[in-house]
Amino acid sequence: MTENKNWNIKKLARIRDKATEKYLEVIVFPTSESEVGKLKLPPSVVNEPRAFEKELRDAGAILPKGDQEVKDVLSAVAKSDAPEEPVYEAQTGWTEDGKAFVLVDGVIGDTTSKVIGVNRAHAVNDPSGRLSNSGGWKSWCDTVAEPARLSTILMFGICVALAAPLLAIIKRPSFTINLFGRTRVGKSIATLLGASVIGIARIAQMLTWNITNARLDERISEFNDAIFPIDDLSNMEGGGKEKYQRIRDVAYRISQGLSIARHSSFTIAHGGVHGSWRSIALTSNEKSIRDLAADVKLERQHGEALRLIDLPAVFDGLDHIFDRLPKRPHIGNFQDWRRDTFKKIADGCEKNHGKPFRKYVKALIADSAELEEYVQAKIGYFVRHVCDEFDGDMALDVADKFRADLRRGKTGHSVRAVALGQARTARCAYQVLYWRTRPVAR
Repeated sequence: MTENKNWNIKKLARIRDKATEKYLEVIVFPTSESEVGKLKLPPSVVNEPRAFEKELRDAGAILPKGDQEVKDVLSAVAKSDAPEEPVYEAQTGWTEDGKAFVLVDGVIGDTTSKVIGVNRAHAVNDPSGRLSNSGGWKSWCDTVAEPARLSTILMFGICVALAAPLLAIIKRPSFTINLFGRTRVGKSIATLLGASVIGIARIAQMLTWNITNARLDERISEFNDAIFPIDDLSNMEGGGKEKYQRIRDVAYRISQGLSIARHSSFTIAHGGVHGSWRSIALTSNEKSIRDLAADVKLERQHGEALRLIDLPAVFDGLDHIFDRLPKRPHIGNFQDWRRDTFKKIADGCEKNHGKPFRKYVKALIADSAELEEYVQAKIGYFVRHVCDEFDGDMALDVADKFRADLRRGKTGHSVRAVALGQARTARCAYQVLYWRTRPVAR
């Protein structure tokens, strides 16, 4: 193996990008006596002395003073072998064999090659929707999942995040859920709880509807096999008719799981592949989608109602989401308690996020041999027990989707068990959700 030891400029890795079937070479170099820089460059640039020199100088690299010495150093780097050959996967989500789950910046599970995530070199520098890890999954259970047990809709936000990775396993299409209710009732907090599972820390960091459909396509492909949390629909531009038509169109696009096909020149410039996904999008609004349609004198279609499901955030005429409080809670002033509880949950999400998803996916991988059969059986059980002879096809389909949102609970320190309580309690919560949304679904 040829090595370059001059000037501390060297190859660190040679990365295969499966999205484009091209390679990138990682070059490290000094920018001062104590700091180093890093570039990812195509091999053609590394092997072209003038182009290579230009890239390094623009990145602040310290190079020899003499022209011949620069040429010799860069030639030695170009001829050297990289010590590692990692891989960028084509997209996030499950690998083909189901034994690993690719993240933007890494992988959960075992892979035959060293996977380092996906190449985001062409992504727009957008801070919203960025995933990170903080704290621990046990701390998340204590500070986020435990108080969520006081609210059906907070439990549901967590359930959506745990259900999304199951879509690929049971071969179900993507769909969208809209939590509706008056402002400040806790809809965004419910969405945040689901988002915290995968690694979003604050409501302000969630994606909003103030982006174009094309950009939405690019972003949702980063959430393949995961929840796609989007903040309130009120941020969407336009009047009532424009909002309704756009959310309807977006819901269809999400359910199709593919971005709009574009000219090959655009595709090559943005990563070499068209985006694809399997996801459950979770958003919220003061009004239901049904009411949005009624306001502009339009009628929802059967297929649309299945792809874009309305779900009330509050039940039984309450003005808050804590419908699972004891009948006589010892909490003092309720308004103060609710405000403090929301703050504690939000603080818990900020301090602990991302780790629960890794713990959960590892558990799914460990149970992969029996997972599909088990989930399909539970879906069938739920549909049989919540539907009656008067339900139509759409009600059955909605029930089918809701039951897919729940996997069995386990004892011990399971994220699922702590988040949802015992499986029996969780099943009851889902029955409540379904029965109370049947009039909306119809």
